[in-house]
Amino acid sequence: MQKWSRLLKAARDCSQIVGSSGVKRVTTAPASGSNDEPLRDDESSRWNLQFAAVSGNVVEVAREENTVGGEEVTCFLWCSLNGWERSSRRVRAPVVIVVVAGSSVCIAISPKISWPSGSKRIRSEEVRRWERQNGVFDDCTDDAGTLQFANDHRMLRRTYYLNNEILPIASCHLLGKLLPPRLSGHRVVCTDQYLYSFGGYAPLDVGENNVVIELWRFHFYRKTWKKIPLKGDVPEQVASSAVALLHGRILILLGGTGVPFGEVRSRDVYSCFLDNPDENGAVTWIRWKTHGEAPLRLYGQAITIHDDYLYMVGGTDGLDYTIDVHRLHLRDRRWERLSNYVQGEPIPPRYRHEIAYFDNQIYVFGGGTPHYVYGFDMLPALDLKTSRWIHQPTKGWRNPHSGHLEVPKPRRCHSVVQSACGNWIVLAGGVDRNETLDDIWKLHLPTLRWHRYNCRLPKKLYFHSAAMTTTGCMYVFGGVLDSYQHRSNDLYAMNVSVPTLQELALDIAMRTYPRLKMMDENQLNQIHIPKFIRHKFFAH
Repeated sequence: MQKWSRLLKAARDCSQIVGSSGVKRVTTAPASGSNDEPLRDDESSRWNLQFAAVSGNVVEVAREENTVGGEEVTCFLWCSLNGWERSSRRVRAPVVIVVVAGSSVCIAISPKISWPSGSKRIRSEEVRRWERQNGVFDDCTDDAGTLQFANDHRMLRRTYYLNNEILPIASCHLLGKLLPPRLSGHRVVCTDQYLYSFGGYAPLDVGENNVVIELWRFHFYRKTWKKIPLKGDVPEQVASSAVALLHGRILILLGGTGVPFGEVRSRDVYSCFLDNPDENGAVTWIRWKTHGEAPLRLYGQAITIHDDYLYMVGGTDGLDYTIDVHRLHLRDRRWERLSNYVQGEPIPPRYRHEIAYFDNQIYVFGGGTPHYVYGFDMLPALDLKTSRWIHQPTKGWRNPHSGHLEVPKPRRCHSVVQSACGNWIVLAGGVDRNETLDDIWKLHLPTLRWHRYNCRLPKKLYFHSAAMTTTGCMYVFGGVLDSYQHRSNDLYAMNVSVPTLQELALDIAMRTYPRLKMMDENQLNQIHIPKFIRHKFFAH
């Protein structure tokens, strides 16, 4: 209990130190006490303190679990492996303290805290584990439960991380920056630094007789949009196409339709390197030469990539619907058909569904036709070992008010994103036969158990698109708002897993010191933000 008390006291001290005057500079190289110097009590020096505390490799030094006031409380102490000072009896190092209490998580970052050198030995496997994860929690261990973080926890004066809420990304239009059109039927992908949106339909901004053959890029931390020039074999049928991101840098597009929908369709595969523009900033599209048994010319299909294969399921030509499954070998670019629909099969055809790969199976989520939509109590899954369809029953979420078990309503034109570890998906929005939806659900794939978040999309949406970063932030962009076909170019963000320490520290800085996003390279140098953070988050 004494150790627990020390950690809580240290956490409170951290919260007070970060906002106080006379704090000491923390260097990311081994330093002695003589190298510390007082900093001015201004915003830039405080953020330098926080960045320095998390800029190096991080290891768990201590963990304490206890019950306080009937509430299970866990306190983690993480320490940067850089900036250590050792003596025969004490160790001083920059630390981050995280207190998890019930549904609250509080983060505090301190310049240096000392503890007895023999209190905890850092094992090499822990170092390797934390270097590999480079963050706070392993999102792959997150079961179907949710975390809700409040800002009024009594143990710390500040809470820096809010989860279980989805927020609009603001200020882009207020800064007079260029914005993409109000879209539907587009597709988005995420890298660690950018969100990319390609294609879609924008009758109010582009015209009713045209699709949007444009690539837009949103910078997560500068909060600005940029239209990327295109060249090469640029795809033209780009409404309700399917996209995937290969190796974190190659955008792959398959299928799609032009206007009028269904009259002109594509089955071609295109790709472009997002991180390799020419001297004018343009990306080059390439149309693949494929072989084998290619799919039909369709739109509204779903694709996913696993290992060396791209899997495609379903789609429509505007009149007929399919649940055929094709696989493209990405190395030799050869198609093969794994399953084809036969009238009367138990898995009905559909379009505007979503798919995910898990444990050698392809799961299909929702979708439908203009007259019918499919639900989520039983998920169709294609067993890739046998190429046979099976029905996988899911477990419902128990509504705390009614006590009933619930699963998401049937829908199509929704979004599904899969975590980087592959263990869970997040479903948002969509439309059933009569109602546009705004609910958000998580499905834990190992157990097939649903959980409904207590937050909702700010607006009811369908024909939108979503993507997730490797650190677990889901972005939702565009979509149709209502039965009058009004469209949106709003962008929403939601952390569905706890971010890394680096992401947390950057978020603190951006919230409190928003001028960071307007700074150029020289100005960022002057406030001593570490180089790797400048490169990762602020490179143009």
